Amino acid sequence: MAPGDEGCHEFTPLTEATGTDTSGDSVVNKEDGEMTPEDNTPLMAETSVDPIASEGHQDETKMATGDKVCLKKQGSREVDITDQEFIWNYLGQLITEPALEVNNMSGFRDIKDVISIQDGGVVVIDLNGLHRFTVEYHYRFIDLYSALGDSCYICVADFTDGKLLFGLKWGKLVSFDIANKQINNFGSVTPAKDKIVRLNGIAVNSGFVFASDHSGKTISVFDHEGVYLKRLDATSIQPGSLALHVREGAQSVFVTSGLVVKKYHISGDKKQTKMKQTHHFDIDKETLEFKRFKPGHISVQEDKLLVVNHLKDPGLLQLLQLNVYNGAFMHSIIAKAPGIRGVKFISGDRIVLYSRDSVHVLKKGDAKQ
Repeated sequence: MAPGDEGCHEFTPLTEATGTDTSGDSVVNKEDGEMTPEDNTPLMAETSVDPIASEGHQDETKMATGDKVCLKKQGSREVDITDQEFIWNYLGQLITEPALEVNNMSGFRDIKDVISIQDGGVVVIDLNGLHRFTVEYHYRFIDLYSALGDSCYICVADFTDGKLLFGLKWGKLVSFDIANKQINNFGSVTPAKDKIVRLNGIAVNSGFVFASDHSGKTISVFDHEGVYLKRLDATSIQPGSLALHVREGAQSVFVTSGLVVKKYHISGDKKQTKMKQTHHFDIDKETLEFKRFKPGHISVQEDKLLVVNHLKDPGLLQLLQLNVYNGAFMHSIIAKAPGIRGVKFISGDRIVLYSRDSVHVLKKGDAKQ
């Protein structure tokens, strides 16, 4: 394996896929030429053929009309959320449109990421490509890998309305216009201390894009046009997943590293940006399932920091809600699904639990008496 390949998901045919559990923290890369951070010209697809294209995949593209409800409302006893405060109602399982007529099939193959997007819908990325679902669960398939060419991605984040931001191998960032299927150069994370860039996370908020480099122990900051602003050193940690919180002009970035979550305050403007650690979130083990803390994907919802805690049981994930200001424990739920890889909040008090080949949707109900 070449240096820097460690996090790269190669999009191999299903018969070659390993099925490695990424637990909602997908990480993927690209081998490509150098670029300037300001270069945002469209990229031509390097190949017109999906690396994993099959006859069934091509049929799926033709059949996806976007006007059928692609949510199987059949319940599942194996999928549940344990919550001491609220009832969670099972809404159904997302399925691709070609799978509507096939029993016990979702149409997904080795799911890598599930992303909530700004229009309230959700995007599922798997070995086939990109599956977009609206709030009403109407479906559209996008051949992501024909657009990316021979690229594979390290990380992805919702960017602007209708666009995703992908982090590729060697630190390259590109935006993807879902409707037009167009890739544009966005920016590039430069190596630190002669170390090969290993992207680990992207966070987008309030006009800024943050990208973490695990090997260089840095966080690079860009504006929304892709202009490189500053590289912030995080020498005491190897930064992983990122989340941003903005309130009344004050910005904070949360970073996972190993078994900890740290909070940094962001000050200054544009190239005068500075980052200062303000909190090391010590998690009370009494709030943890099995007294074990292994942070995964993190995100911010209003004034809550949501942290996925990986558990020993492969069918369970814990989702912690912490106070964004001081890390104090607020709430916890346990998500249960066979082979669960990730848990994400989406619009309308809904939550998705996803595994290698299934995505389940639940909605918060009434408070428990």
